[in-house]
Amino acid sequence: MLPMNITQELIGNNSEKNDELDPDSELSVSVPKTVEAVMHIMYITVSVAAVGGNGMVCYIVLAYQRMRTVTNFFIINLAVGDILMACLCIPFGFVSNLLLQYWPFGAVMCVLVSYAQVVSVFISAYTLIAISIDRYIAILYPLRPRMTKLQAKLIIVLVWVVALITPLPTAVLSRLEIHPAWDGFNDTTRRYICTEAWETSEQRYYYSMALMILQYFFPLIVLLYTYTRIAIVVWGNKPPGEAEDVRDQRLAASKRKNRQPARQQKNANFFRVLIIKGKEFTLIRIIVVTIIVRFPFLRHFDDFLTANFGPVPLTTNKRRGYTPLLALSEKKVIYRRDLAPLINKPETF
Repeated sequence: MLPMNITQELIGNNSEKNDELDPDSELSVSVPKTVEAVMHIMYITVSVAAVGGNGMVCYIVLAYQRMRTVTNFFIINLAVGDILMACLCIPFGFVSNLLLQYWPFGAVMCVLVSYAQVVSVFISAYTLIAISIDRYIAILYPLRPRMTKLQAKLIIVLVWVVALITPLPTAVLSRLEIHPAWDGFNDTTRRYICTEAWETSEQRYYYSMALMILQYFFPLIVLLYTYTRIAIVVWGNKPPGEAEDVRDQRLAASKRKNRQPARQQKNANFFRVLIIKGKEFTLIRIIVVTIIVRFPFLRHFDDFLTANFGPVPLTTNKRRGYTPLLALSEKKVIYRRDLAPLINKPETF
């Protein structure tokens, strides 16, 4: 019989050899079963919701002729980028990173998935920039001609060209490398990882920083600027015809004190509208209201606001045709009695 210490030493040496012959022990990551189950459910839910929801948006916009607007073209492009991410990136990343901790799909899919992941992010980021610029022009310069469908399609093509060209280094340098835990094993048993084979760590760093600037910081700066300016215009100005208790009380008191003939009262109301609360309700606003009433083409500007910001208090939103996700609205101009002498009878669009 061998001494106890010799037996323990032999058992210990055998266990160390078994660990060396079983690299899966190095690949495995100890994650609680509950956390793992939650992550599985989240991955599957995100993938299904992304493909189903964005696919439904694309179908609805393309199925109805009236939905093929400039803004909805951008929304379709955004949905396509999300579908690309959901189909090519999320499932493969889920299997390789969470389930197996190595890449089992081969060299071709390694290049395709890595490239598609960067492309989809570029498509989403720059489509959001295009939408924000379109909103910026429409809200800050409402009397300018709106972007045409042809211009929107050209912008979408430009977005795809930039998204396909910029991450070309990812497609060129993505390849399979032997997982360190499986180095030294034969081709039938070794495991691989999908990575970018840069010559130096500095090259990898500069490329990663360039992608971060182009994918994140540049779009973030543009979106912050455009939507901040939009918020200042939308929240800083009250729409013509909005009810004001102080003003209405002042007008009522003035009418009770000054009993004038009909013609004089009409003129008094006109000038009263111009001077109420200083410069808040100026002649320019009256001109804008008149233009909106007289020119029906400006209702598309309101359609744009409704589609992107939700129902607008100055419109009557009737959900028809575009069910169940989005809504078209049939607009009616709100008619103020205070402006009746100026605008006559309002038109219904």
